[in-house]
Amino acid sequence: MLLENLTDNESENTNLKKKVFEKEAHIQELSCLFQSEKSLETKIAKWNLQSRMNKNEAIVMKEASRQKTVALKKGI
Repeated sequence: MLLENLTDNESENTNLKKKVFEKEAHIQELSCLFQSEKSLETKIAKWNLQSRMNKNEAIVMKEASRQKTVALKKGI
């Protein structure tokens, strides 16, 4: 009876250890996915900022070009 209980307990212990290992592996996988998501969010934020800066630069260049055109027309 005691030997049977001991065997059952050892078997249950082994199964629980296996489940803990699986849970830890799943947690590690989720952690990696979370870090990847945060990294992508950071990259997207940088790209959006760069895009806005490029648009602003294009607007400034277009206005400068327009002003040069007006100045040249006045000079002619």
